[in-house]
Amino acid sequence: MTNELAMAIDAEIKGLWLRLAVEAQGDTLQQCATKLGMEYPTTVYSHANSKSFMGAKLLAGLAKVYPTMNLHFVLTGVGNPRLSVSVDNAMLTDDARTAYEATRRILDQLGEST
Repeated sequence: MTNELAMAIDAEIKGLWLRLAVEAQGDTLQQCATKLGMEYPTTVYSHANSKSFMGAKLLAGLAKVYPTMNLHFVLTGVGNPRLSVSVDNAMLTDDARTAYEATRRILDQLGEST
């Protein structure tokens, strides 16, 4: 086992990171649980209080409900809790940059034809 893998396995996930990420989205933990379709917010509160941890299914739900939530922050506490939606091309990933550039070309074409 590599040192990196051993460190990843031993990594501590702090529930505070979820709370900060949800608040950065402008929601409370209760609102987050509701948006995730949970009848009872126990799972979200348990994770936020470091009593238990969410599985991949709930993390995928967070990604769907909050597309600007930084799941890397939720898991590691590293970075910003909210992803940047800046239009600065240097900040965009390759896929996002490609989509942005295609959108700009379409908008430019529409602007020329009107």
